[in-house]
Amino acid sequence: MIRPGIRRILRLPLRSRELAEQELDEEIRLHVELRIEQLERQGLGPDEARAEALRRFGPPKEARRLLQRAAQRRERRLRVREWLDGARQDVRYAVRSLGKTPGFTAVIILTLALGIGLCTSMYSVVRGVILDPVPFPESHQLLSVQISTQSSAEIPLYSDFQVWDAEVGRVADVAAYTLGPHRIGYENGTVEAFSIRASDGFFGVLRARPHLGRTLVPGDAAATSEPAAVISYRLWRDLLGADPSAIGRPVHVGGRTYSLVGVLEPGQEFPAPVDVWTPLVPSPEELGALRVTVIGRLRPGVTQDQARFAIETVHRSLAADREPNEAAARAEILPLTGRQNEAAGIASFLLALAVGSILLIGIANAAGLILTRALARGREITIRAALGASRLRIAALLLLEALLVALAAAAVGLLIAHLVLVGFQRGMPE
Repeated sequence: MIRPGIRRILRLPLRSRELAEQELDEEIRLHVELRIEQLERQGLGPDEARAEALRRFGPPKEARRLLQRAAQRRERRLRVREWLDGARQDVRYAVRSLGKTPGFTAVIILTLALGIGLCTSMYSVVRGVILDPVPFPESHQLLSVQISTQSSAEIPLYSDFQVWDAEVGRVADVAAYTLGPHRIGYENGTVEAFSIRASDGFFGVLRARPHLGRTLVPGDAAATSEPAAVISYRLWRDLLGADPSAIGRPVHVGGRTYSLVGVLEPGQEFPAPVDVWTPLVPSPEELGALRVTVIGRLRPGVTQDQARFAIETVHRSLAADREPNEAAARAEILPLTGRQNEAAGIASFLLALAVGSILLIGIANAAGLILTRALARGREITIRAALGASRLRIAALLLLEALLVALAAAAVGLLIAHLVLVGFQRGMPE
């Protein structure tokens, strides 16, 4: 049983270690003596009563250590409670203070929010279009091929791709595809989605992983093979109800019927908006004019310069017998990830610098407005100091008001960024 005196010590603030230890020792001694007197009245001798009192109380050093720990825990709890109470009061006061000048506060918040919103939205665009690599293994080895003239760039002819596929296999594996919107039909209904016709090595170049079944293989493009199709995970989930037994069933794409052979893993869609992949088998009418997007993967140990030289050499031999403007065109390779593209890196740096400057201008203007507001409150600050508020407490209150403004501006800025990105998406062509 702990006497009220010890409870009183536990409630005392820790003024000093020595004073606390002295008071604890005194309370322990009084506690033991009172226990000895009680045992003597019960008939025990002085020595037996002292031994029994010490046995019941336990080792004094251990008791002192436990009591000191209890006092320290209580002191920490009291300090934390006092700090929380003070912080709660400061937050309420800061909110009331900002509410007294709603127009001024709104100007500061909007100034910061515009900078945050524009910077966030521009970074999202740069990251999604330039910086992010495609979600496939060793994406730095992936490349795309295009035909460039003095005035424009265009995608290659399918006939050119056939020659590249046959001639540059020692430096890179290449594949081709064409993209277009189609109506996708299944037993459960139909949806409008993008589909592509892909050449034999398309999934091998990307190294995409199937979630169910398999991807397209060279045999799927043979004239004697049953038409095969691969769909995205989201289409399998939304149209087919994530039915694992859907493999092998018919899927209707653009008026043709295909057998579903596989479902891709989530995030493996390429290009991103595509939901269906079928073999690329050009008709005789398409062979002379069909244009395809060409992608490739470098062989191990091959550099981009080596692949560029090989593709340009083959293309020059193809262009020798063409019209002068076509003969002047050259084949170029570009990485599929912007981090490996020097031109994209410069563009992203300049764009980041521009939007970062907008944010810095917004921060500078907001800081000037907050400083002006603080100078206008000189009388209020003087009164608070006269009432006993320390400089640290006053500075903390001003910083808390600035923090509340910054949090509100961040929330509004994220809303602006969301609206800007939605506008970008609606304004961009499919």
